[in-house]
Amino acid sequence: RKSAANQDHEPGSAPRKLSDLIEGKAFQSVTAVLVLINASLIGIEVSVGATKDPYTTPVELVVCNWLCIFYFECELALRWWAEGTKSFYFGEHAAWNVFDLLICMLAFVELAETVSGRNLVGAGAEKTILRLLKMLR
Repeated sequence: RKSAANQDHEPGSAPRKLSDLIEGKAFQSVTAVLVLINASLIGIEVSVGATKDPYTTPVELVVCNWLCIFYFECELALRWWAEGTKSFYFGEHAAWNVFDLLICMLAFVELAETVSGRNLVGAGAEKTILRLLKMLR
C-alpha cells in the first residue's frame, strides 16, 4: 500500500526513507509471512488450549507469539512515525491504521493474560478472533 503521506516528506528525509522502506516489497512480504505465521500460532494455541488447561500454554508458543507481537508493534510504530500522527489517524489508510492499533493492543493484552495466567479483559475467544481478522488485510 502506497501512502500519500510519503509524498509530503522531502526526498532523503528520515520519514521519507522510512516510508519507502515500509512500503517496499521486501518489508511487505516479511509482514505478510509473519501474519500467516502468527495465525498458525494462534491456531496451535487454540488447539493446545482445547486439550489442556488454557493457561498452561507452552513457553515456546508464548515466545513465538511475543516475537510476532513485537514485530507488529514495531511495524505499527514505524508506520505512525513515517506517516505522522495526522496522516496516520486521518489519512488515506486511517481505518486500517486504527484497526491495526486495536489488534496490536488486544494481542498485547492477550499475551499479558497468558503470562499472568489470568483473564484480564473479557473472553479470550473474542480477542483471538479479532487477531485472526488481521489476515483479511
